[in-house]
Amino acid sequence: MTGTGNGDGVGTHGECRLAAYGRIGWAELAEIVGDAQCAWADYTGFHIGSLPAQAPPYTHLWAWTGSWLLRARVDGQEAIVGLLQPDGDGPADTDGDAHAAGTAPPVAGRHPARQPVRFVRYTAQTWPDAEKRVGPLHRDLTGRPVELFQISGERPVTFVRLVQRLAETRSSEGQIP
Repeated sequence: MTGTGNGDGVGTHGECRLAAYGRIGWAELAEIVGDAQCAWADYTGFHIGSLPAQAPPYTHLWAWTGSWLLRARVDGQEAIVGLLQPDGDGPADTDGDAHAAGTAPPVAGRHPARQPVRFVRYTAQTWPDAEKRVGPLHRDLTGRPVELFQISGERPVTFVRLVQRLAETRSSEGQIP
């Protein structure tokens, strides 16, 4: 992805909640993600759409809605998962996925540990047409506006969301199913 902060290289600072799920199985991740939009790469390219049935062979998956952003560090059929709730930041929840105020989606009836964190939000764009690091990209995947929420600290992490929801897009197939 390419981009800058607010147009002059400086991001927007804010506070939010980080829900730490820790290591969970792929089925548990599916409970959290539901029908949220996801982004991941695999051997056939870069994809945006519903959560894949099996964990992708690459290292990360991102998911988002109007009310939260999720980052999963994939490890086999498990993932280390964090969910960021920007406390009213971002677009209105139009996906019907809102959870009770101050809560993250539960997994197997339990709620994750939550903590307040500070973030820096940057705007960026998905890769340009000529980018081939993750295989040929479908035209609907290129040059899309995204928001990056960067959490600093001992273990810095970045959460990603497209500014506008896409239909399922698979780069290797060259079409939207």
